[in-house]
Amino acid sequence: HHPVPEEGFVHSVSRYMVRLLVVVALLPASVARAQWSHDANMPVQVAISAAFNQQAGAAVPDGTGGAFVFFLDDRLGNSHVYAQHVRADGRLDPTWPVGGRGVCEAFNDQTAVKAVTDGAGGAYVSWIDFRSGISRNYVTRMLADGTLSPAFPISGLGVSVLNNAQFPAQICADGVGGLFMVWEYAYGPTDHDIISAWVTPDGTIALETAVSNMAEPEMTPSVCLESPTHFAIVYRTVGGTIKLKQQLVH
Repeated sequence: HHPVPEEGFVHSVSRYMVRLLVVVALLPASVARAQWSHDANMPVQVAISAAFNQQAGAAVPDGTGGAFVFFLDDRLGNSHVYAQHVRADGRLDPTWPVGGRGVCEAFNDQTAVKAVTDGAGGAYVSWIDFRSGISRNYVTRMLADGTLSPAFPISGLGVSVLNNAQFPAQICADGVGGLFMVWEYAYGPTDHDIISAWVTPDGTIALETAVSNMAEPEMTPSVCLESPTHFAIVYRTVGGTIKLKQQLVH
């Protein structure tokens, strides 16, 4: 496996969902109380496979009381991205493979999975990918029917043409069906910048730009939606100063 600049969100390896409440919280309260186990010793097993290791990634609502769950699995030797559909009744969707559906099985490792709803019953999924030998952010879209959008390349869309290492992106739905991403970029050994990209529903990068590229390092960005296509980005400088910027995409 390859080292990657992480932000503390890759958790201990488990063959089970790390927190059942992550999925329970996505359900209406009445459904969760009536049909989900509250026994910590009986979690929902998301993927039934002979994998050596699995890591929890992210979960988003499917719009019908269930959830799409994304995780890492090294069943093929390297760490790859898979998805599973958990229905509103707490059972795995019988129309899906018992080991989950492959989202990205590209050469080398994938790590640091994140996901947000696409606003249409599906999800955008991002991860760090080492297929080129260096850490880069990739993204794809899972549609409401559980298939991957044909508008995106097989095994995901690389969101940046920059050549150096990228830290895992923070992601946010743009309010109009697309996705906004922001990440820390290793421009040089002691010079890190904040870069953002806007991904449209048709699988194109409509915008990639530097949020901040000062000589001093900028680190650990976060992003939230203020209004459709308006985003607030907060990040830290080397001296510990917290800075906030607003970015408009259209």
